Amino acid sequence: MMNKKHHIASFTLIETMVALGLLATLILQVANVQGRAFYFSDYGQNLTQATWLAKRIMAQVEYYWYDKEFEDLDSVRIDAKPFEGQEEFSYNLKIDEWALPLANVLGANDPNAEPNPMIEIVKQQVDQIFGGHIMKLAHVEVFWSEGAVRESTALTLLLTNQRKIGEAIATLEAMAQPKPKPKPKKKRNKKSANANKK
Repeated sequence: MMNKKHHIASFTLIETMVALGLLATLILQVANVQGRAFYFSDYGQNLTQATWLAKRIMAQVEYYWYDKEFEDLDSVRIDAKPFEGQEEFSYNLKIDEWALPLANVLGANDPNAEPNPMIEIVKQQVDQIFGGHIMKLAHVEVFWSEGAVRESTALTLLLTNQRKIGEAIATLEAMAQPKPKPKPKKKRNKKSANANKK
């Protein structure tokens, strides 16, 4: 009998190393995607929380805007104040006067043009009505740390001097209302007066 050699099919060492390299690359890519998914999930959660906290600060600003005198909101500035109970979040708040370029709005932005007395009259009337406080800009920024990176979200609100605007409109409406005419006295007929005497 002849000695038969059985041939057993198997992978060579090179094929095994290539397969392991591909498998390791695939595992690293999946881990990278999974890590990014966790990061963006955490970032999204922090961004949502920061947005709600910024809205909370803006709600307080709106409360003071409605409740207090408009001039009392002058130059509010809070820097890096942490939230109570959520110390990982801090905020900056500033409220500044927003100078309305009234001359530009009225079309007097050409420096070579002759001064228009109507624009000066309008400016004086606006200053008289509003006392120099027409609009303010409230800006809140909430920030937190994501490792070594500082992330933030911001909200801005334009505040107008609603009380003074309401008073000015009420005054204008009162001026525009026609005054009631006095009712004419009724003339008595002589016949009806004579009939009453009898």
